Amino acid sequence: MRSVVPTLLFVLAALARPVSVHAQQPAAAGPVGEQTLRELVRLMNADDRAALCRLVDERFSTQGPGGPVSAEQRVERLSRLHANFGELAVRTVDASKPREISGLVQATRTEAWVSMALMLDDASPARILGVRLSPAKAPDATATLGHITRAYRASRTIVFDETLASSPTNAQTTRFTVVAPHRLSYQTRGGGPGAIVIGTRRWDRSVAKAPWQPTSQTPLDVTAPYWTQPTNAHLVGRDTITFLDRRIPAFFRLTFKGTRPTVSHMTAAAHFMTDRYVGFDVPAVVSPPSR
Repeated sequence: MRSVVPTLLFVLAALARPVSVHAQQPAAAGPVGEQTLRELVRLMNADDRAALCRLVDERFSTQGPGGPVSAEQRVERLSRLHANFGELAVRTVDASKPREISGLVQATRTEAWVSMALMLDDASPARILGVRLSPAKAPDATATLGHITRAYRASRTIVFDETLASSPTNAQTTRFTVVAPHRLSYQTRGGGPGAIVIGTRRWDRSVAKAPWQPTSQTPLDVTAPYWTQPTNAHLVGRDTITFLDRRIPAFFRLTFKGTRPTVSHMTAAAHFMTDRYVGFDVPAVVSPPSR
């Protein structure tokens, strides 16, 4: 799972232009808090050096752990972060500590999760001494996966295309249509196998033009997802969860919108499967074959 980012530690400290011991800093524009961290990230994402310089003058101390450093140097370091990480997305901010504002952010380019901390001095109002970035675990996504699973099971109809492969060069794609509670049909692309299941009845054919062969069938729970005992669920992207199902066993990577999946990748031993969901609760009919 991509729950830990590559080891990385930046300490960006000591801002503003060099001053004498008698020089005064510009008055800070209110207390440093959550909004300051979010504004800093916004300006870094915009790569707005002029606005970053104004923020440095307003919010940062003229002194850092290593002594005075010019505002231009600090802006250069912040801009370098943007070049290395790409756009940063703030997930949560904790402003409860007296000398630190910390946030959990994600580098959208690499999907790496990072703890971003603004270290404050003891002045009143406090100013920022430096910015520290360190590796962070991906947020737990157990509750989110639970919401998705319940919405999936509550669907009246589901249509999806499933690509199944045993190797990178051996794959086939099949369109599935399911209608709750016990109706399912599938047809493999290129005139391959197909089937219809309605309760205890089933019809199969080996190719699209072959006659249907009726058989009996144990009723299927057609709106049950493939995963049944997911563990280690983590949010690795803005709308992407990874988790493990040891019952199969298989590793899943699930992209979602709202409470419904859009793409599901499952990886098991010599088994690579991708489901691309066409629609939930869309008009769909599964009926016995006409011939």
